[in-house]
Amino acid sequence: MPARQEERPGPEIDGGTAMESVQTLSGPQELAQQDSEKRWRIPLVPDRVSDRVSSWRYTRPVVAFYAVHLVLTLLMLVITVYHHKHIGSALTEWDGYWYEQIARHGYAWHLTYNPDGKLGYSNIAFFPLFPLTMRALTVVSFLKVAYTGIIISWVCAAFAAAGIYALLSRYVSKYTAMMAVILWAVVPPSYVESMAYTETMFTAFAVWSLYALVQKKWLTSAILVFFAGLTHSTVVILVAVLGLAALLEIYRRRGDGFAALWRPIAAIFIAPAGFGVFLAYLWKHTGLWDAWFQAEQGGSWKANFDFGDQALSTLFRQFLWRDVSGIHFVPYLLATAVVVPAILCNISLLRRRLLPWELLLWTTFSVVFTMGSAGVYSSKPRFLLPIFPLLLPLAQEVAKRPRKTQIAIICMVTVFGAWFGGYFLTSRLGPP
Repeated sequence: MPARQEERPGPEIDGGTAMESVQTLSGPQELAQQDSEKRWRIPLVPDRVSDRVSSWRYTRPVVAFYAVHLVLTLLMLVITVYHHKHIGSALTEWDGYWYEQIARHGYAWHLTYNPDGKLGYSNIAFFPLFPLTMRALTVVSFLKVAYTGIIISWVCAAFAAAGIYALLSRYVSKYTAMMAVILWAVVPPSYVESMAYTETMFTAFAVWSLYALVQKKWLTSAILVFFAGLTHSTVVILVAVLGLAALLEIYRRRGDGFAALWRPIAAIFIAPAGFGVFLAYLWKHTGLWDAWFQAEQGGSWKANFDFGDQALSTLFRQFLWRDVSGIHFVPYLLATAVVVPAILCNISLLRRRLLPWELLLWTTFSVVFTMGSAGVYSSKPRFLLPIFPLLLPLAQEVAKRPRKTQIAIICMVTVFGAWFGGYFLTSRLGPP
């Protein structure tokens, strides 16, 4: 029998009710679909184990993430081996090296200066939760410290993928949310999801804190933001969004008494405490209240908020095709190939207004913070990776296409993402 259209109320958006059109099947088609869903099995796994695992509502997005990301990783490693580079060192260098040193030896109690008196590289520029987790995993598993970082990234990626699906499926169809998860697994900067980097850990904390925030679970959201503050500096945007949402809630319920207000009040203080504890720790041991901010300026990092001066000048020179003969021209061009579409996706996301204001505000200001910060320009794609709502416009467009077209698009993005990652892992022209 033919499919019939049914309208069901979707989630509330900006005070209104969105109507989402869904396909429902009737007759034998409906029974076949229900039977397929009940009998979904994980290959090569006993039925009893498969039934228990598949009953978890986030199994499918996690399995989908690992399936496509594993293909990207294998292709990327083939490129790495072809260029005669050791796989282990390729996945644990750059930031991974610093996290390994912190896990082994702890933080330095002073800033580092070069012989010419200029500020050098220092490990106090890196946040503590990731290396602490590496150290703990090394103790209980007896694995090499460097490789524990890769394991942590893969595990955190599963939580992040489940969170992306859980959050986006509240506002779009489950199929579109699944497509967003798949794209997050294969877009060009996704190669760092297989490296000893903090992007997957931060994404996991960010997405689940936002999931709790839109449900007004203030303490849960604040605690997750607390741990995000021990992971990555872009937590400041999460803190600001949660703080604003909490203040609005306090104002809206100002006459309901303390019992209704203590949770958002507590969330305002808990959320920034993670970042604050780390800064206080460095202040105590270095004697400098701004030790982390100074360390960010060390060597070639030169990380600071310059209101987009460096990013805009780099984009301008790229568009004018200047510095073509420079050694950084290609990595900067590849970074621009990710940055420009991300900005366009942000604009499209704002125009579509599919998500609540909390998510739109976090997404937009995270992009502004990333583009407004000076530093290593080739690293901007991976800084954009945790901003998963940027993938929603793309996921919607891909989900509309025929199945064969969807597969072709995902395959092309996967191949390009593998080449993108392989290039940065083997070029040694700058950190990914």
